[in-house]
Amino acid sequence: MNIKEALLRVGDLIKQVMVGKLNTSTRGKGDLANSIKYQVQEPGDGTYNLTRQMNAYGNNVDAGVKGWDNKKGIPNPNSLFEIGQFRHKTIAQESGLPYPVRYVIARDGLTPKPFIVPSITSVIQNQGKELLTKASIDEIDVLVNTNSQKTIKITA
Repeated sequence: MNIKEALLRVGDLIKQVMVGKLNTSTRGKGDLANSIKYQVQEPGDGTYNLTRQMNAYGNNVDAGVKGWDNKKGIPNPNSLFEIGQFRHKTIAQESGLPYPVRYVIARDGLTPKPFIVPSITSVIQNQGKELLTKASIDEIDVLVNTNSQKTIKITA
């Protein structure tokens, strides 16, 4: 397994944990969970980036949003983002929610339900570190074997 494959596996594991946390802490239809995707990018210099894509409102679920009537809001230290702020008396009609619900959400805000950082931490502490370590060792082994075959000549 190479590092890119290991990062993709780590991304899949993080997504599984994130979906599990969302399913236990929210009552949505699954649109947010289905929107989570991880991919590996290679910007160059032998480096890799594991990048996350997700519906933008996932950031609000993670960090919470202060309502227009509740200016304080309590940020959660486990959230990746800073707490947001509703500025209008109702949330967008496109949400599909009835007017009274949209009004109350905008007035009272959303409680933070951190799921990004706890998911990443859980995966890295359990399986992610092992996967990445093994992939790194495998790549070093291939590199050493390739270089030794090119530079060492054995004659009998």
